[in-house]
Amino acid sequence: FVSSSVDRTVKVWDIRSSAKEGSAQTFVGHKGDVNGVDFMPSDGNAFCTCSEDGTARVWDMRSYQEVAKFGQLKQPQAQQQQQQQQQQQAADQNEGGTNATSTNNDTTT
Repeated sequence: FVSSSVDRTVKVWDIRSSAKEGSAQTFVGHKGDVNGVDFMPSDGNAFCTCSEDGTARVWDMRSYQEVAKFGQLKQPQAQQQQQQQQQQQAADQNEGGTNATSTNNDTTT
């Protein structure tokens, strides 16, 4: 079976071996939490994943690699918020005044 994880990996497990041995294969490539996985119905050696990074990917267990990627890579929310804060700070500095700015999680100031 295949599992997806918040550690951005996808693991293929062999039910004939013990859990102590770990996964049979680990696939890495997503930049966000992997939320879903499903085998391709036409081929028992390929599966698809979807992630919070905004992409869906197709993986091949025989070649041990990603064979296709769909969607557009999104920045993680924390990076977006940090960039917005930096842009706001730069704008405040350009005004030459002393402004107090506070930012919360909903990106309002």
